[in-house]
Amino acid sequence: MQLKKAVQTLISVIFIIFGNVSVCNAQQELEDEFVTKSELPESSNIKEVESSVSVSSDGTESQFIEEGTETTQTTEDASSTTQENVPFEFLKEKDKVPRGSVVLESAPEYDLSYKNRRGRHGVLFSISMEKYYPLDYYSLFRDAYIENVTGENDIDLLAVEIGYKFNFALGSISVLGNIAQGTAQEKKALITRSISVRRQGLSVGLALDNIFNEPYVVPYGQVGGHQFLVDEHYGDESDAITTSISTNYKIGLLFQLDWIERAIDPTTHLRGMQSSGLQNTYLDIYMMAHQSSPDLFDPTVADSVGDPDMGNDPQYGVGLKMEF
Repeated sequence: MQLKKAVQTLISVIFIIFGNVSVCNAQQELEDEFVTKSELPESSNIKEVESSVSVSSDGTESQFIEEGTETTQTTEDASSTTQENVPFEFLKEKDKVPRGSVVLESAPEYDLSYKNRRGRHGVLFSISMEKYYPLDYYSLFRDAYIENVTGENDIDLLAVEIGYKFNFALGSISVLGNIAQGTAQEKKALITRSISVRRQGLSVGLALDNIFNEPYVVPYGQVGGHQFLVDEHYGDESDAITTSISTNYKIGLLFQLDWIERAIDPTTHLRGMQSSGLQNTYLDIYMMAHQSSPDLFDPTVADSVGDPDMGNDPQYGVGLKMEF
């Protein structure tokens, strides 16, 4: 009986020893494998990953991509969470728009009609030539009326006008500044006599440019105030005066020219809007009249003091007007 117990004990000890040896060997093999892999360079790891992806089946590759995407998403979420904890004023400019947000900016719709695309505000610019003939002008030298100063020739004024326009349902209201200048002369008995006129002023206008989808014809009117700077020469003598402020009025028609551009080349007008904001180009035909100064001198009184009479009947002008 004792011998049997001794044999059983010996067998148990042998199993325990060999069992521990096997476990230790297995543990040692795992440690050696881990050390070997950790010592490889990063490029080898990358190649190993790429190789495993290329050798793997479609299912394994898809799983790898999904795991990578999930990891990236988790990183972005963490970044967004970190940004949310930072006060807004301390964020960098690029971080003030949350990641993943899409910012949409509406581009101007250039293909729409003028009525549908125009904004609330605009700018007007025009250049024109107009006739001017002050019927009752008496020379600053107090010796002749206008017909003997200019030889009954009109004074041709080159006028420039620029200003702001406010658009509303049926048309627009504008505030415009203008300046015009011209000269006329006559030569008699080797003596040249001339008069130079410069006009400067402000006006307020009303134009019905939003009745139809396109402003093919636009009636308009303006009322304003102005001053004349008159410079008269007679031989070697000269005299000049600046008149008091007086009023003027102007009525006209604008004829849109853009439809001609569109008929010839549809892209011309489009390029103009995109590059400079040019909305319309018009042929401007108008009539303008100036009122006499309220402070006139009397030609029949030698020492009379005041302004020469610069009033005229309505006279026509032609120009080019652009809207931006």
